[in-house]
Amino acid sequence: MKKKNCNIFSIRFCLLAMLAGCGNGNSPSPPTPPTPPSPTVKTLAMDGFSVVQPSVKTRINVNNFVRGDEISLNNATVKGKGCSQPEISGLNIILMAQKGAHCDYQYTAKQAGSTSTRVHLQVLATSASQPLLPPVSVAMTLNDDAKAFDMAALLGSDWQAGDAIVADSVSVQGMDGNEGNATVDSDGTTITFTPPALAGWNRVVFTVKNSQSGDDKLGVIYITFSDMANQAPIIAQPKYDINANNPAITARSGESLMLDLSQLTDLGITDPEGGDWQLVEVKSFTADVSPADKDAITNKAFTFSAGTVGDHYISYIVADEYNGFTSGLLKLHVAPNEHPAGWSSLVDDNNHTFTAPELYSKVDAQGYKVSAVWDNTVSDTLAGFDAKSGDLYCKSEGLLPTVSDLAALRQAHLNGETLAEDLAQWPLEKTYLASDGDSVKGFNFTTGHAEDYDPSIPYYVTCLANTEMTLNMKRYSVLANGDSVVLATVTQPTEGNGITLEKLSGTLSDNDVNIITRADSQGKVTTLTTSSTKAGSYRFKVTDKGDAYNELISPEVKYLADPNTATFPEEQGLVVTKDKAVADGHAQDALQVTVEDANGNPVAGLPIMVEVEGSDSVNFKISPSMTDKDGHVTILVSDRKVGSVDITAHTARPSGERIDSEVKSINFTDIDHSGGFPCPEGGFACLPVLKSQQHSGTWYTPDPETNYMKKISYLTFTDGSEGENGHHGISGFYGTLFSHNHAQMWCQKLADDGFEGRHNWALPNEEQLQSLYSEFNYIDPNNALFTAKQWPTGKHYWTNEAKPVRFSEVDLSDGAIDLKDNRQNIYVSCVSTQE
Repeated sequence: MKKKNCNIFSIRFCLLAMLAGCGNGNSPSPPTPPTPPSPTVKTLAMDGFSVVQPSVKTRINVNNFVRGDEISLNNATVKGKGCSQPEISGLNIILMAQKGAHCDYQYTAKQAGSTSTRVHLQVLATSASQPLLPPVSVAMTLNDDAKAFDMAALLGSDWQAGDAIVADSVSVQGMDGNEGNATVDSDGTTITFTPPALAGWNRVVFTVKNSQSGDDKLGVIYITFSDMANQAPIIAQPKYDINANNPAITARSGESLMLDLSQLTDLGITDPEGGDWQLVEVKSFTADVSPADKDAITNKAFTFSAGTVGDHYISYIVADEYNGFTSGLLKLHVAPNEHPAGWSSLVDDNNHTFTAPELYSKVDAQGYKVSAVWDNTVSDTLAGFDAKSGDLYCKSEGLLPTVSDLAALRQAHLNGETLAEDLAQWPLEKTYLASDGDSVKGFNFTTGHAEDYDPSIPYYVTCLANTEMTLNMKRYSVLANGDSVVLATVTQPTEGNGITLEKLSGTLSDNDVNIITRADSQGKVTTLTTSSTKAGSYRFKVTDKGDAYNELISPEVKYLADPNTATFPEEQGLVVTKDKAVADGHAQDALQVTVEDANGNPVAGLPIMVEVEGSDSVNFKISPSMTDKDGHVTILVSDRKVGSVDITAHTARPSGERIDSEVKSINFTDIDHSGGFPCPEGGFACLPVLKSQQHSGTWYTPDPETNYMKKISYLTFTDGSEGENGHHGISGFYGTLFSHNHAQMWCQKLADDGFEGRHNWALPNEEQLQSLYSEFNYIDPNNALFTAKQWPTGKHYWTNEAKPVRFSEVDLSDGAIDLKDNRQNIYVSCVSTQE
């Protein structure tokens, strides 16, 4: 289909907000008369993302996304399959979603005396620990046909064994009225995208299900399509870490940040034709983003705000004024919005000490599983616990209090019917975890009531301090370099009988961590030192020798590889795992990189660079870009030249010292045209035999050319010819056409003649033809057999399968299956298996 052109400054006003990861979604409500005075804290409403357990009724508190005083929610709606209608209770959205469902919940947040704001909450129902796949950006031109994107290859190590795309989850979103079409292959690994008529961009959203774990993840591809006559803008770093390149930029939860693409260090967006460029779209699943000035044709900035702490991915699209579009990906870490706590530990009437609820960053640094919870009553970010993590945390401080313990604390800090100032200063927007026999409750200090525990929401924690013994951790991670460091101190108020240590969990043994205890002269403070040369984890229990029931449990201590001694180990630092790929620019050789410290521990998180010698047409991909937990990355290399290429990997230690791997050679071989055209003596008057590399003994013939049919005087039972034009067959090749009956007769003739010494030639089934396609789709997924073997593929090939009155056919360009009436005239391949 011939594509149409449209100037960017005309079509840019056609851009509409998409379903997921929308901008701020603000839409003013009709004016209302001023009634109450303005609240103390102005509303900040942000789009957000949340994960819920599948098929479980869940209460999502939106405090992290809607901040301010006197906020009310109403008019909640939902889009998406398998998503329940939402209910509103205070600042909570109550919902339930089926496994794998991706839901777009929307609600209106209103503050007394202010206009209302429409807010999006994206929800994914999954048990996956990492529910979002990194976004992928790809580019096409207006003249491109449908293009296949191998998501397993594009996602690298983020694509796991057992992953497959759910076919009916795929949706195309983008410019209104200019959306392409996306389909998924039968293996669930490849998305084929057909672009629309106009230059612009689309985004393909999909769900990936893992057959082994049952987990669901959400993925997205951003696809731009530009006019071939114009060169699209170039982004020097299409995948860009804002924090790593701009240390001065700090994003905090709940704060709005302006980011100018033209000012980000070394991002490097340029127009190769010397023109200007602009930001036309910006999207994020987990944050609220929007162009700073959507009506300005020179705008290069956008606003960012996020209610959740952690890494956020932002996809953006830039364009020049002549239909040139390019997409890029940004990563930005959001830190908790914290201030010094304005509250402290409290004591009840029995002189029991209750620890002050902690801020998120302190507890997170100790290795506990907590969430960052914004509390409007104190304007700070608190640590949110579940029942397990709350109990574990209090075991390092003392005990998780009971409901009656917290009721006694509240009673001790009442002034009549209201809370005294000291307790009123505590964060009170969430309830506090409290034990109640064999169960756990949530205690509300404002009302004095205990509520049933809800595993879908976070809780604050105060611990009943142990007055007999305390554990003070000095560090939560230790370099496994053999150096002895102070790990913790244990304090006993009076001269005690000493302590014992016992391993509770972790990958390391007692001997590995070598913890040594040393008590002071009074026997009151015991210092724990540790040294290790082995990376791993370790958690321990401290018990008072004089009281077996007086015990404390440490957080998990991580022993880390020492990047200061990072090296490529001899023989294993760079290993060729796949060699002698075809020099077609698609097939890849592979090498594995390993980085270890001086003690043989794998070093994670080091960036790997590659140097190539021996060819100027090499392309390579490093996946992932930094060493993983096993100290590995994979280097995939392709080339269009036959010969040997030398590969060297290198990285840098924290000191900046460069280290290099050994040089390894990989080889690229000439393309094997055996089994295809032209004939060995030239021309097409032969019938080649293509021998399968995947299925030993299976042979295929291509469609015969008319000159060969004349040569063997077989013209009666054929049905015309098809002239190839160089796109799907060699120009000048005239393929013989067959009805289904005549195709069967042709294969039977080969069998009767004992062609190539075999008597079992027959029409292939679908699986055999698709298997043939799969052997060569790595070379060109959209034109496999022509690119690899010069077979004619301008017509589909018959199979022997009827469904029910028509016969199936296979396109050996892209592996697609179709149905044809048996009187249609197309190509034929005959197959023979080992006799």
